[in-house]
Amino acid sequence: MKKIKLFATAALMAVGVNANAQFTNASSAGGGAVSDGWNTVYAEINPSTFSPKHGDSESFLGFSLGYSRTFGLSQNIPLFLEVGGGLQYSHKNYDYSIEGYKKNLDFSQSFNMISLKVPVNIAYKFDIPNSTVSIIPYTGFHFRFNIVGTTKNNFEGDWDDLYEYERKEVEEIDGESINVFDKDDMGSSDATWNRFQIGWHIGTNVTFGKFLVGVDYGLDFSEISKNTTINGATIRLGYTF
Repeated sequence: MKKIKLFATAALMAVGVNANAQFTNASSAGGGAVSDGWNTVYAEINPSTFSPKHGDSESFLGFSLGYSRTFGLSQNIPLFLEVGGGLQYSHKNYDYSIEGYKKNLDFSQSFNMISLKVPVNIAYKFDIPNSTVSIIPYTGFHFRFNIVGTTKNNFEGDWDDLYEYERKEVEEIDGESINVFDKDDMGSSDATWNRFQIGWHIGTNVTFGKFLVGVDYGLDFSEISKNTTINGATIRLGYTF
């Protein structure tokens, strides 16, 4: 009789352990468990604005490719730390009409910059029940290391009727490339751009299974040049794994 009771007790314990394991697995599959984190590769469009303290703002467009790693900060709360890095290419064309010569010339200046942008974010993940959709609001800081920045001059028009000294002046600067981080090229320390910037941003990512879309808005604390900062938005597409 004792053997039968022991056998029955052991069987009940086995059933209980098995049921508990099945419940735990079901909870994890349904999104009840907090994730340890994930990786993301992404592409971004970065519409931005130079905002001088005095004068008109100038908009420009950037494009980024990057990678980030998201780490879980708690076993019970879906709170995460995200760090990563991306290469950003920014471009702007300026078109002018120059008067004063015998015939007007069209003058354009192109701006190009390559930067390394490093975000550090705190995020919270809301899983939508019975779906693969998650909403992930976040905020944090970004560090920007400006690697290359140049402007290039270009003149177009009829040069034939220019006086010789006028033609010489135009030829000297036509096609000239200026390093915006070089004091000699820019003419003064006030005009020279800074290579390092720091700012803040706030945004939201939404994941659909492995795919991610997101938007954010940010503002730099530090100046790109004297009395000028950068602010802008981000539109992001990514893949998580």
